[in-house]
Amino acid sequence: MQYLRSWQAIRLAMVACVVLSAAVAAVAQTGVEFDTAIGLAKSYAAGGRNREALVEAEKAIRINPARFEGHYYAAMALLRQDLLADADKYSQQALRLAPEDRRKDVDQLVAAIKLQLLVQQKEQKAEEARAAGRMFLAATLYLEGFELNPLRADLGLAGARLWLTLREPGRAARIYRRLAVGPDMAARAEATRQLANLAPALAEEWSNNTTNGWRLFDSAITVQPPAQASLEVAIEAFERAIDAYPDASGPAGTSIRVADSPYIGLAAAHAARGNRGLLEAALSRGAQNGLRPDSAAFFTADPRSCTIGCTRYDALAAYICQRDIESFFYAVYGPPAVRAVNSACGTRPGPPEALMMEQHAPEPEQVEPKQERTKSQKRKAARKHTRGHRAITARMLKRQAPGN
Repeated sequence: MQYLRSWQAIRLAMVACVVLSAAVAAVAQTGVEFDTAIGLAKSYAAGGRNREALVEAEKAIRINPARFEGHYYAAMALLRQDLLADADKYSQQALRLAPEDRRKDVDQLVAAIKLQLLVQQKEQKAEEARAAGRMFLAATLYLEGFELNPLRADLGLAGARLWLTLREPGRAARIYRRLAVGPDMAARAEATRQLANLAPALAEEWSNNTTNGWRLFDSAITVQPPAQASLEVAIEAFERAIDAYPDASGPAGTSIRVADSPYIGLAAAHAARGNRGLLEAALSRGAQNGLRPDSAAFFTADPRSCTIGCTRYDALAAYICQRDIESFFYAVYGPPAVRAVNSACGTRPGPPEALMMEQHAPEPEQVEPKQERTKSQKRKAARKHTRGHRAITARMLKRQAPGN
């Protein structure tokens, strides 16, 4: 009996070993098949064969849905086929399953899909606005979509053509300049041709908007606090001037001084609205487009010859005359701009109080309250006072005695 039991135990152990070996072999085989599918998906994606990459990625998901790689390559293949809704689903699953050391790659893919979804939404809304006859909104949405994805030359061309029909050459030029250096050859040819045709209109738009922007700015600063509505319109005018001609020196032959560049106007208007961040952003944009403020004239106008932007110092001084902004000017423009700012701030009175940056009023000096003297201190002071009084009286009597 004992012999039979031992034999059954041995047989069960042998069966368990066989089953375990089969399971291990199956897992190993599954792992090999998964790695093969992922390798093919990666290879196909690298070669631009996105349909084949999707097939292999989905095969890998069926083999092991708990691994992130299949979801990742499926999302990538779908993104490249503009199947954005499905790509988003797979990318979210990949993000959920990815280990910490691979999350960066997945995060980048998720961000790329979200961006393309936003571009797609812009395009759909633009088409709807266009069908409804809302051309300005449609042109704006095409422009926004193109700037999110400059490879979508079709969006850029649609927006630029609409801006031309709306008689907005500056905004059309903003798109055409990017298309003129893009990879789409047909779009480049149209953009180059249109920019040449628009050159006279762009020069006029730059001049008119720069002049109007400064006049609106001067008008806004004459009241305290500055008129916000006028400043908003001034900012819009300066932006239109920059769209028409982004070079800081302006078009050839202009009578407007480089010190009156719309970039300086934009910075001054943002300063008057109390926004240092946008002031610095405007000056940084100017630096990228050739602005070199190397004299005080950029920041403080000479009243003897000023025609536009005469009140700029009143708005700018609250910021540029602060010591902590010197590093910004040094990094963006270098030592000449720092000297120009110091010269402007050193030769003019301080800005009006209403335009100064908010500062904390100095706290009043703390005065220690007088301590109430104790009874012993009071008695001691009284005895000291009595002795002093007696001494003074004795000296006076001595002086009054005969013979003295």
